[in-house]
Amino acid sequence: MKTEIIVSVVGKDQGGFINNLTVKTKELGGRWLANKVAHLDGQIAGLLKMEIDDQQLPAFKAMMAEFSNIITDYHEVSATDNAPSKTVHLTIEGEDRSGLTSDITRLLYDEDVKVEHFESQRYPVIGLGTGVFEAHLDVRLPETVSLESLRTKLETLGGVRVFLAEAV
Repeated sequence: MKTEIIVSVVGKDQGGFINNLTVKTKELGGRWLANKVAHLDGQIAGLLKMEIDDQQLPAFKAMMAEFSNIITDYHEVSATDNAPSKTVHLTIEGEDRSGLTSDITRLLYDEDVKVEHFESQRYPVIGLGTGVFEAHLDVRLPETVSLESLRTKLETLGGVRVFLAEAV
């Protein structure tokens, strides 16, 4: 019987780690279904959704333990939420301030908007004593939330502009 799992990995980036992982997973009969991997300051972090035979799962976990400096965790895939929704790409730009990321995620949570991807950066602005905040998000909106109402609510956070595009 096949099992679907989410594998989270984090640690010091090692040359060829992803290639080694895909080769060894395939040797065990596993198959990657989806993944998100990021590299930052010499570190790697990733989420891998995979399918593997139940009998091979212990061997897979043993193989993962062989990677030094990588911490791994495993999570069984649960049934997904099948409520009607639409996927939207958001870009939020504005003056950086303390608590902005928290305010954004709180508002999205309160509106029952599911965050699928969130990436943000802060850029200092020399001479102004402040910085610029930029975030790119992919979110799923429930049927009860319109694009315009979401934009309006996000812009009430002050000092930000919101750009929305419905995913195709």
